[in-house]
Amino acid sequence: MGTSSRWSSAASLSALLLPLVALCLACGGAQSPDGAARFVEQELDQLSSPFSRETVLELNAIVARSLDVIEEFDTARREHAVRPSSATGGLYADLAQRADDARVDMAAAEQRLRQSGERFNEAILAAMVRFVDGVSTEIALETERL
Repeated sequence: MGTSSRWSSAASLSALLLPLVALCLACGGAQSPDGAARFVEQELDQLSSPFSRETVLELNAIVARSLDVIEEFDTARREHAVRPSSATGGLYADLAQRADDARVDMAAAEQRLRQSGERFNEAILAAMVRFVDGVSTEIALETERL
């Protein structure tokens, strides 16, 4: 119980790697005549975003909320391991609600995006949804254990 969650370290890693992944995906790939994949060099003005600016801002805000919640949860869990408190249950319940709110918002944003016809990167969207869902699930399970 005193260890940090797997989502906080995954979030930190994804925060570092997501721009690189987006850049690689935007650069695209091609195949050589022998069928082997190769990278295609493109200038910065030739790159396109895997999402519109508005969508990136909306989705990133939801992911950031989940990241904030899981970091607060990890801190509370470490503090509870050192100094158990009856107030922890209320804090966990609040964090579980905030995580669930982010999950609901992400599901709605995903549905809007899919219905909009906007071009987007399926893999990046799936990773964002999986992170937000995972945070909500982890906190809900831990809260049930109290």
